[in-house]
Amino acid sequence: MNEVPSELVEEILARVPAKDLLRFRCVCKRWKSLIEDKQFIKKHLACSRQKFISHGDYHLATSYSRLGNRTKILLEKRVKSVLYSNGLICLRFTDKSLAIWNPALRELRDILPTTAERKGLENIGFGYDHSTDDHKIVLFTSSSVGRAEIISLRSGSRAIDSPPYDFQDRGDSEVGVSLGDHMFWLVWHRTECDNLIMSFDVVSETFKCFSCPSADGRVVYGPLMAIGRYICVANKPAHTRANEISVWGGQFDKGESRVESWSNLFTVTIDDLKLSRRSWFFEQYIVECDAKAMEVLVKVYDRDEWKPKVVRLSAFDVRENVFTKFDMDYRVECGPFPYPYPYKESLVSPYGFL
Repeated sequence: MNEVPSELVEEILARVPAKDLLRFRCVCKRWKSLIEDKQFIKKHLACSRQKFISHGDYHLATSYSRLGNRTKILLEKRVKSVLYSNGLICLRFTDKSLAIWNPALRELRDILPTTAERKGLENIGFGYDHSTDDHKIVLFTSSSVGRAEIISLRSGSRAIDSPPYDFQDRGDSEVGVSLGDHMFWLVWHRTECDNLIMSFDVVSETFKCFSCPSADGRVVYGPLMAIGRYICVANKPAHTRANEISVWGGQFDKGESRVESWSNLFTVTIDDLKLSRRSWFFEQYIVECDAKAMEVLVKVYDRDEWKPKVVRLSAFDVRENVFTKFDMDYRVECGPFPYPYPYKESLVSPYGFL
């Protein structure tokens, strides 16, 4: 039997889960060299299927039953925010400490802010700079308006100027949304009394601001999200029991550093979900599930029993801008408050490549 061509071996291994590839390094020197190759790690990430990590009751649950001892200890800390970018997960704990995590590799790296006062840490973003092959964290503190701390996983920390705007006083605006080479937050221009979206270019490390979309003469400034190639805003005020959610999206123009035009991507109502009772309402959680197939997850609550459910919206009709399939069985059992966050299993190490 002839030897399998190396190109075919690479294509096959690029689609194998990361936790299995760690074992496959022992098969032979050739496989070990391939699996630890920088370009193969990037290819594996590109082929990796999206999974979800659950943030419920301030703790994390994944499909991994065996975590390293150090990882177990650190993950017992209460988690406030979960951010994902290009193979790595950034964790912000309730004590204001930070860590970069890869659950497949069972590696977790502590991150210590230097220029920011930890006790004043309020807002955060996490993104990937393709030009330097580097992940970066952006931090803002309540005590340093107009300043931000940039933490590079490769080169350390430094402070830069940022627009002196206030962040929206709402939980979902604390965490920046990552799309390509940019991060986005909802901010408030106090002088002009205007709601804006602030962008940060991970490559050039510059900030810009642009207007939110408008619907029926009112500014749309609900939760931000990234769906496919669009930066999106949900037309649902936070902390309200809404029976309908409209999502507005626009393509971000890197040259102009703004969205030129917004459009209503889709609208979904509680009645569309065909739940057994009418006591359900939408929570502010919306996340992309499958970019290619235009699938999203939304969370609903039963106001009578206060039971959450995560629903997958799929079979999107591009002509009518509506979803035609609603999967009620997609749930994440993780305490009373499930928050599934998307991520891709990877071989990318928090300390650098394997």
